[in-house]
Amino acid sequence: MSNPESPRTDGPASEETRALGVSPANWSAVALLEPSQAPDELGRLAGFRVLEKLGQGGMGVVFKAEDIQLVRPVALKVLRPEFVTDPKAGHAFLREARALAALRDEHVVTIYQAGESNSVVFLAMELLVGCTLEQYLDRNKPLSLKQKLRIGRETALGLAAARKAGMIHRDIKPGNLWLESPSGRIKVLDFGLARPQSADDAGPTFGTPAYMAPEQTAGHLLDARCDLYSLGVVMFRLTTGRLPFADLNAQALLTRAAAEPAPDVREYSPDTPTELADIVARLLSKDPVSRPLSARHVADELHSLERSLSRGRTAHSMGAAKTPPPRSNRRQWLAAGLVGATALVAVASRYWRRH
Repeated sequence: MSNPESPRTDGPASEETRALGVSPANWSAVALLEPSQAPDELGRLAGFRVLEKLGQGGMGVVFKAEDIQLVRPVALKVLRPEFVTDPKAGHAFLREARALAALRDEHVVTIYQAGESNSVVFLAMELLVGCTLEQYLDRNKPLSLKQKLRIGRETALGLAAARKAGMIHRDIKPGNLWLESPSGRIKVLDFGLARPQSADDAGPTFGTPAYMAPEQTAGHLLDARCDLYSLGVVMFRLTTGRLPFADLNAQALLTRAAAEPAPDVREYSPDTPTELADIVARLLSKDPVSRPLSARHVADELHSLERSLSRGRTAHSMGAAKTPPPRSNRRQWLAAGLVGATALVAVASRYWRRH
């Protein structure tokens, strides 16, 4: 709920708003906050000092804030103003809080608190340092094969933790994967579309078209395997630098993704190890039954491939390695060597007899 001292959403920015560096796009979000009590604040909310806006997604605005009691930095996510009066949106937002609160895993963002204050629904999460995988890829910074495998494995581990808690994410994409600095560890973000898996888990389509499984776009019954498909799209992009289906028109993209088999990553990245190409192909299977059994299995396969890579034993590297001669050829070479040695001995003997 807004208050008289907050910036208005229907007029020019106040001097206070301009002094805080709040852009017009932030007015409505700041209007949700209680009045600021210090020069470095945008406002306050439920025991938090709100310091700056970090970004926003489909339903929420994320601020950098400080827990006043614990003096701890947090990421404070609040429901976007246009959804405040929508009870369904509020329930969905709190569902994210419950989903995250149920998870305790190093590859899933940690939630500290969730609640409602003056009709503003919020959740407080750990404040992460680094950037999203999407931001990293936009900078065109190259990733080594080892980094690609680790990103895939750690994302799969986060999904496995979610599955263990009975959750499916529904919107796995580079923008929802965080690369922590300086370790580069992956944390899965934004469970706004997550909800417990149930027998009637079908209905309207939500998610990001380029990363959605065919059964998700069709509104069919969903399970955790829809997240595996999305992970496959992420891995395809990491490996090739492009999406498997990249139509500009969303409807054309969804149609192709549902009807056409995904291309082999080696069409665009010939140096990709065979094992990795096989994992990506299975993740991108149209039929969920043909995908890997679980995210845990995917993590194990990628970990095995990482170990093979460290020993230089991927199928690709083995194919490029120098092939030892056949055993029959080795015997022929040995026989030839013995004949040559015998001849040399005979020549030497004749020489010494003459001299």
